[in-house]
Amino acid sequence: MIPADLGLPEKFSHWRKGQEDAVIDAAMSLLHGKRFYVSAQPTGAGKSVFYVALSRLLESKRTLILTATKALEAQLVREFGAMGLIEIKGQNNYRCLAVARATGQAGVGELYGQAPEKSGCDDGPCHAGVECSLRQRGCYYFDQVSRAFKSSLVVTNYDYWMFSRKFGDAPIGEFDLLVMDEAHSAPDKLAEFVSIYLGKDELANLIDAHLPPLDAGLAYWAEWAGERLVEATAYLEDAKKEKTSAKHVRELRNLASKLKDLSEAARWKRGNPSSPDVWMPGASTDWVAEESHTGATLSPVWAHGYAEQFLFAGISRIIMTSATIVPKTVGYLGLDATDFEFDERKSTFAKERRPVYITGNVRVGFKMSRGEELVWMNKIDAIIAGRLDRKIIIHAVSYDRAKFIHANSRYGKHMIVHSRMTALEQVERFRRMSAPAILVSPSVREGYDFPY
Repeated sequence: MIPADLGLPEKFSHWRKGQEDAVIDAAMSLLHGKRFYVSAQPTGAGKSVFYVALSRLLESKRTLILTATKALEAQLVREFGAMGLIEIKGQNNYRCLAVARATGQAGVGELYGQAPEKSGCDDGPCHAGVECSLRQRGCYYFDQVSRAFKSSLVVTNYDYWMFSRKFGDAPIGEFDLLVMDEAHSAPDKLAEFVSIYLGKDELANLIDAHLPPLDAGLAYWAEWAGERLVEATAYLEDAKKEKTSAKHVRELRNLASKLKDLSEAARWKRGNPSSPDVWMPGASTDWVAEESHTGATLSPVWAHGYAEQFLFAGISRIIMTSATIVPKTVGYLGLDATDFEFDERKSTFAKERRPVYITGNVRVGFKMSRGEELVWMNKIDAIIAGRLDRKIIIHAVSYDRAKFIHANSRYGKHMIVHSRMTALEQVERFRRMSAPAILVSPSVREGYDFPY
């Protein structure tokens, strides 16, 4: 048996070392009663072929693949689009045709909140209480939702899946197999999703309200949020009637949703009785409040109480895979050792082909002196100097650091840097280049594929 025998594209004519065994082991575990299977597979193991082949071997009726990055979504579409895989993303990734067709008409900018050529489907008239005939057919976003609903193999990102679970405004259907790729990031994704951020300007500009004192306590905050929710709902209904901009309506709707969650904060839960006790200075609580100069973030201490609701969704078989996942990571999703089977695969690359060098004596930080920065740059350039016969990736910790390296390296002419908006474009440029080529990026981490 080869991957193509299971319906994968013909280019997958053979298994990588250990890949077939990984597929069979996972299938046996899931077929014999385990709901969760966790597979730690190193870089180069071929995780995407592993779980797509497993989906076919298990004869899954509908499989959903969750990824952490758009780059990995795009890669999966390139590799498995031919076998019917459909990608679905958030509405802001699709151009709104209703706005585009209204270009030039009086009042379009005021109604939609920005220039028509920049409007995504999240800025569409359907969000401002305007009936839109394209929603049934002809809308880039809702047409893609329809394709995803009908497909047996769907890929999306963690945020989209959790938002669709919470709001259900464009459901993509039920699934019997869930694949959580780059699953080491899932606990953080879930924690971020269930947290509530209330901005000072957001409250003041939308409903003329102000944050109460953080030390007032959860009961007070919940009561305050309930009262503000009534006000936000009234503002929202007025905005819909007056057909104000879709952007304004969306902001009010988002604020109302957050206030509703906060008004029910007393329901925030640890997830199970075995969760550890929470300690905070002066309090033992199930919630945390943190204030900044722009607003406040309120969070349940243990987000895993929401994993079933927003991630697992009652799906009968669930695969988690990542190069760096460990059993402790799975525990942050509320599972204990009896809930899942854990399998760790060794790297297929020879050790001499993946050496690690540690260079010391440079402390990199915000308060680096100019002299320390130059010592740091000299060490980077010394590493590059002997390797201009190959392509190089430098993982910067921020866009500012990436720009600094580009501006100060002796090899800056060979370097590619990017912004948040141009990452995919510049990565593709890097892939096409021949050595010497150096990609300097703070965001190209998991989910990016660089064969050979």
